[in-house]
Amino acid sequence: MVIERIADINDPRIGIFRNLKDKVLHREGQFIIEGKFILETLIMRSKYQILSVFIQEDRILPLETILAKIPDDIPIYVAEPEMMAAIAGFDVHRGILAAGRAQSTLINLPTYLNAKHAIAVLSNIANPDNVGAIFRNAAGLGIDGIVLDIQCCSPLYRKAIRVSMGASLVLPWIQTGSVEDVVQQLKADGFSVYALSLQGSVKIENARFAARSAFLFGEEAHGLPISIQAQCQAITIPMSAGTDSLNVAASSAIVFDSARRGKS
Repeated sequence: MVIERIADINDPRIGIFRNLKDKVLHREGQFIIEGKFILETLIMRSKYQILSVFIQEDRILPLETILAKIPDDIPIYVAEPEMMAAIAGFDVHRGILAAGRAQSTLINLPTYLNAKHAIAVLSNIANPDNVGAIFRNAAGLGIDGIVLDIQCCSPLYRKAIRVSMGASLVLPWIQTGSVEDVVQQLKADGFSVYALSLQGSVKIENARFAARSAFLFGEEAHGLPISIQAQCQAITIPMSAGTDSLNVAASSAIVFDSARRGKS
């Protein structure tokens, strides 16, 4: 374990961690994580390469076991809490940040779908909180992987990773093309495709799901286009009077749990 102390807010070594309140997604192909649990996930369970760690001085001892697992050629930068907060642009209560390499997804969709049985498909979901929560739900409720269309925000947003509790670093995912193309490929590969819809003809409690199932979720405000719903079996979660719908992430948890209990 090689510790390098930071005493200058302009130190170029910690440039990747500067001004984290901005909306930059990947800085030169890198992403940021925060917190002890997600750091451990990045090191021990994910496929992503860790590039550097930046922690508060008082976190060295509590993190000693985790930090010892980091290769010696990976820098571990340390600063006092005030210095770290000034660099990051906000008060890092966890006192733990790390950078990883956001490698490009080279696998194509048919190869990605091979041997998977339960897939979530996200269309035009732009909120990183929702994307992160869906990943967490999927990881915990038996979903094999997630396909995002090009309109979705990346699961490697810092906030998406945090909300997912690191699931977006572990659960296989691919971001590709349009949802129309994804639906056609799913059908060609033998998936039954279910679209969550306010106008769905089948209530979730009555749905029976195929051995290979894909579950489509649309954007937060308007859901999935009618043209997409028409190509799928539309299912709905009935609402009590006065409420029109649930948040898309909450809906995903209900669908995933229903699917794992309701295989035909």
